[in-house]
Amino acid sequence: MNEPIQGRAYRTEALILNRAEDLLRRGGLAACTLPAIAKASNRSIGAIYKRFANKNSLLEYVFRQYFQRLGEQNKTSLARLSGSNRSLESLLPAIIRGVVLGQQRDRHLVAALYQFADAHPRSEE
Repeated sequence: MNEPIQGRAYRTEALILNRAEDLLRRGGLAACTLPAIAKASNRSIGAIYKRFANKNSLLEYVFRQYFQRLGEQNKTSLARLSGSNRSLESLLPAIIRGVVLGQQRDRHLVAALYQFADAHPRSEE
């Protein structure tokens, strides 16, 4: 039986966003071109434009998705840490290590975010 179009469309959109994030994480904005996203997601550029008005729109979704996931991970980690009986002094090295590792892993992605934000300032909503 065929799967509903909406389900396939949702998975295609998620795939495009995830591949764009992977490209940003590995090489920043320079690596995250529409042809590269299309190739990485095994989709056409037309399939990307069907879901996103332009590259800027796609990047906004990527950054929102990234920060939403990061916020959820931080909440989970803080809840786990606050439930432990360890002192803040004993937890601090692990917290700092996690922040440093995350910054190292996502340095290109974060740099791309800054570049994008500088090039596309938004008025307060």
